[in-house]
This record gives sequence, structure tokens and C-alpha cells, in this order.
Amino acid sequence: MLQYFIGFKDYLIDLLPVLAIGLLLSGLIHEFIPSKWVERHLGGEGIKPLLYATLAGTVLPICCFGALPVAVTLHWKGAKVGLSSGFPGGHASHLCNFPSRLLWPPGGKVRYI
Repeated sequence: MLQYFIGFKDYLIDLLPVLAIGLLLSGLIHEFIPSKWVERHLGGEGIKPLLYATLAGTVLPICCFGALPVAVTLHWKGAKVGLSSGFPGGHASHLCNFPSRLLWPPGGKVRYI
């Protein structure tokens, strides 16, 4: 049982910087990106909002835990529910996340900035 808590503590320590980056990005989006802009680009119909969300999700150097606060903020700003719920899922695959691939040492652990 003690090993479980030690492992959980280590995982939490690894997760905190990524979550802090996600919260920081979420705060920046909340303060500096107008709701009208989010509604226009991520709230419309068709494939265009999906392409914008995919492009934004590809360049963010955070994992799915850091993407959750960003997705919630985008939803509050007017993004569609589908884009908001699918946005964090794109970060789970490090093969698609370009900055994460640059920071992934061969045979090593993924390092997020």
C-alpha cells in the first residue's frame, strides 16, 4: 500500500508542471482572446472549426491533463462541445503532437516544458 502512495506522489509531481502550464494558457485565453473570436472560429458548423482546433492542439506542448483547462475555457468562450471534448484527446497521442515529439528523447521519458 505504501508503494502505491509513493507512486502516486511521484506521478503527481510529474503532472503538476503540465497542469500549471495548462492553467496558465487557460487564463491567458480567458483574459486576452475575445469570446466573439472563439465563437466565430470554433463555434461554427462544418470542418473549418475542427481544423482550427486540430491545428491549435498540435502546436501546444502539453499533454491531455494540461489540455483540459484549455478545453474548458474554450467551451466557456463559445467553442462547440464536440471540439471542446475532442481537444484534449489529441494530446494523448504523442505521435501527433509535434512539440512533444521534439522533446521526446529516444528511449526516454517524455519531457514537457
